[in-house]
Amino acid sequence: MIPQEYLRVKISNKGNNIAPVFCTSDNDLLLLANLIREYEEAAHKRLRKRFLADRIRKYEIDNGDARLVRGICTLLERKCIFVNTMEQKQNKLTFALEIPQLDSKELRRNLFEESARREIALNIDKRNEIIRTVSSRLGIDQDLVQDLIWNDLDENFRLQSFLGLEPTALAAWYNLALVQTLLFSCNHLEFSLQGGTRWKGVLREVKREGLMYSMRSQKSADYSTSGLEKISCSVDGPLSVLKMTEIYGTALAKLIPYIIDSKGWSIQASIVRNSLTSGKKVYDFQLTNDVAPTMSLPFHYSNGYGLASSRSAFDSGLEEKFAVKFEKCETGWTMTREPDPIILGDGRVLIPDFLFERYGYRIYLEIIGFWTVEYLKRKINKLIQMGSGQQNQNSSTCDIFVAINREYLTSSAYQEAQLEFQKLRSLLRFDHLILYEKAEVPLKQILSYLKTFDRDLVFVLADTFSREILIELERIIVTGRNKADSEDYSNGIISLSDLATRFNVPIEAVHAALNKKKADNLSLTDYVEAGYLDYIVVGHYLIRKDLVAEIQTFLLKVNTFSEAILVFDKFKIPQYCHIDLLSRLGYDVVWRGIDTNNATIKQNEHKSPSSK
Repeated sequence: MIPQEYLRVKISNKGNNIAPVFCTSDNDLLLLANLIREYEEAAHKRLRKRFLADRIRKYEIDNGDARLVRGICTLLERKCIFVNTMEQKQNKLTFALEIPQLDSKELRRNLFEESARREIALNIDKRNEIIRTVSSRLGIDQDLVQDLIWNDLDENFRLQSFLGLEPTALAAWYNLALVQTLLFSCNHLEFSLQGGTRWKGVLREVKREGLMYSMRSQKSADYSTSGLEKISCSVDGPLSVLKMTEIYGTALAKLIPYIIDSKGWSIQASIVRNSLTSGKKVYDFQLTNDVAPTMSLPFHYSNGYGLASSRSAFDSGLEEKFAVKFEKCETGWTMTREPDPIILGDGRVLIPDFLFERYGYRIYLEIIGFWTVEYLKRKINKLIQMGSGQQNQNSSTCDIFVAINREYLTSSAYQEAQLEFQKLRSLLRFDHLILYEKAEVPLKQILSYLKTFDRDLVFVLADTFSREILIELERIIVTGRNKADSEDYSNGIISLSDLATRFNVPIEAVHAALNKKKADNLSLTDYVEAGYLDYIVVGHYLIRKDLVAEIQTFLLKVNTFSEAILVFDKFKIPQYCHIDLLSRLGYDVVWRGIDTNNATIKQNEHKSPSSK
């Protein structure tokens, strides 16, 4: 952030919109590079601050925009270390010579008192005489007195070191500072983010600053591809512009680093500024990530905002232990810690501790493991509101597990929350309430539910996507007939796994869809039986019948498994269905050890070749 007097803004022609003047042009970057070089040279020469200011003043004149230069220098000085070198020198002399430590203010008092006793020093000789008298009285060198007289003034400090940075990084930092400074006089802020884990950090900052907020969600423009909602948060400052203080604006400005660190963000704000003609006036400010220049914080400031740590740290060892155990189970479900917020009907939000996601289905877990009764009551009331369907109209019904420390149900310290506990238990499914103890959340109930869900999901997805899967499969086949080199079709072999990936369903759902019979649309199995499609199902592939017949002719001439594999490779049969295809053609593999070179194939007299 930079001082208000260095803020550069532009007002629209209608006078209703305000926007900061960002640092983006090549000339701006050249100016930044020159200023960085000046600070680097000043640090190398250990110049006093007043000499550095004189050199910077030339850029203000040459550039013609003193606000830009001074705003940039305000940021650069935060990367500088200025020191009073004479104090260091004096301390060394004091320690070595055992003379009393001197203070510049005390030294000036002695000099002025001596000057008052004599006469005002109107010439150099008189001045030097007063200095000699004072230095003799204090028992220090006369030259040291000369250096210490004005050494405590800020302009006489020397630049000891400067932490350099690239012009582009400085421009990004300056652009962010402009936005933050503009929001100092903001009385209302509304921002939108695309869903994601960054929401936790943003909301945590909103609550930490004690701001009033309300939230709503809506489908984003790219929802079909990203699967993420657009979440808007409205943050209010003071109720009256006349009573507005910069405390609110400062709190709102602190949110900006969190917002721009997210995806798909946009900002709308009401800015109050003094007008020369009409006094205080409210302006509209809008900014989106699509049109905003690059904005960022330098590295050593990022940690202060907590941006780095909020992404990975767990709130407790209980959560971390649970996450590690769940990942080891390899369920096939993707686990996300602190996912998108669930927006309740009153604009408040609930961010569950974990999200389990697969094939577009979401299951949440909230672990209640805090200490105070007040916290428990607030958390449970949010869960009750969600469980009773009092959610935002854009939110779907949530499938959520709740894990509660058993101690909360028995300890007398939490009797005040018993009513809320009982109501929550009545709203949750029996198997969705987990009681844990010994600081460990058991996995059994969740894993059992996910396993059952997986089994039922196959039939649900097959029923939902059956028609679409068959239509897409027919399109692939027709395309392959018309164009043999189509990317959807290769040598009469179609991967059902690729088809499952397109619809984001398990491969079992594709098989179920192929075998599903409908009155208005025959399944693929019916097509095959009717002779409409000349394909057979082999493992997770469809293989054309005439190709299978040709392969069978070649297999009559081989005896070993290795030779059969060479035949399959010739026809580009995927290795994952070699054994299945041999079985469909009526062959058994006779193994003599683990070496495939010693394995043979023979026709099974009791198993006739199948091409259905």
